[in-house]
Amino acid sequence: DEPSDSPANISVTYHSNGATNGVPPTDINKYKLGDDIEVLYNSGNLAKENQIFGGWSLTQTGVAAYWGGEKIKAENDLNFYATWVNDNVYLSSLTVNDDLQISPVFHSEQNSYTVNIPFSVKKVKIEAIAQELTSEVRYIPSNEVDITEKNTYVTVKVTSESGNENTYRISISQGYYYT
Repeated sequence: DEPSDSPANISVTYHSNGATNGVPPTDINKYKLGDDIEVLYNSGNLAKENQIFGGWSLTQTGVAAYWGGEKIKAENDLNFYATWVNDNVYLSSLTVNDDLQISPVFHSEQNSYTVNIPFSVKKVKIEAIAQELTSEVRYIPSNEVDITEKNTYVTVKVTSESGNENTYRISISQGYYYT
């Protein structure tokens, strides 16, 4: 397709869409109908807390459809909105059997915990909730564990939408007597 003889009056604007740092790139060019527009890179280092830049969308709430260096045909004025991908790898809560005390007291950035249980407890259920709904929580070996040894370990892995991981480790010690 050949660019048209129309006047060069199509503009392209980039929006930060909630970024907490950086500035959106600026395209100072005017394009004619049918021109190839090269999508700009995130050259202004847009950033958002606990998220990473995920590309550009033509809507504020859309998913990334365009990345720097791609070409799109000029049809009308274009607005590109930064998209954000969850990079949060923390839990908002961690419980064992809903009522067993974990030590130390839960804090999202603390990664190692101990739970003391009496001999009478033969199974525990661990519930871990990610701070970000799009993060995946996995339990190794599982979230329901039969207690067959004096010390049992459970690993909880939180994986963000961007693929980063954080690991929490719970040591369950049997033999604790309540007084």
